[in-house]
This record gives sequence, C-alpha cells and structure tokens, in this order.
Amino acid sequence: TDDNIPQEMTEDEYKAACEDIDYANAERYPENNKGKKVKFTGKVLQVSEPGILTKNTTFRVAITKGEYGIWDDVVYVEYKRPKDAPRILVDDIITIWGECTGVTSYTTILLQDITIPAAKAKYITINQ
Repeated sequence: TDDNIPQEMTEDEYKAACEDIDYANAERYPENNKGKKVKFTGKVLQVSEPGILTKNTTFRVAITKGEYGIWDDVVYVEYKRPKDAPRILVDDIITIWGECTGVTSYTTILLQDITIPAAKAKYITINQ
C-alpha cells in the first residue's frame, strides 16, 4: 500500500476520535473548530428531507438539556442518510458523530436572522 494515501477510519475509530462539542466555543470561534471531529446528543427540533436543492437531510438539533426537559443551544446538522437507515423525526433524541463546518445562517418565519454552529454528521444513532 502507498503510505501517502490516508486510510479510511472504521466507524469505531471515527467515533473514538470525536470530542464532545463545547457549544459556546463552537458558536464563538467557528473558524477554529472547522474540521474538528465532534460528538453531541440532542433533541431534533426540525427536519428537512432531501429535495430538489439539497441531497442531504438537514436538522436543527438542541444539544443542551435544561431544567424541566427543555432543550437549548441549537446546532444545524447536515446528514446523508444511508438507504437502509431509519428516518429521523422531530422530537427524536439522537447522538451525532461528525465534523464542525463553522456556522450557518437562516431567516426565521418572523424574519429574524439566526446564525448557529453547523456540523456534517457521519454517523447518527436514534436514542429514543
């Protein structure tokens, strides 16, 4: 084998290389975190299935569980779901392993501009 060609990590190796995301750090210093392998668990707030413009499913996921079961600190997640994988639904609690991609911005239906940390998921497990 050619030593200059990077070998693909196994799923277990990839997951082991991921660090828990520090939301405040990801939000404050998005450029420093680009490409960093991260892991986080959260509640799915919104799902957008692939369509004409995108090939991937996207989610808004709240990753900090507060008092009274209220989740906060939202991350934008992009994921190419394998054909045999179950669909992820609103209110699912999921664990994500992937890479930080910086931040993304969008406009809410109330015309507020929102910028949140973003990640591209490689693996997702539905916890409940």
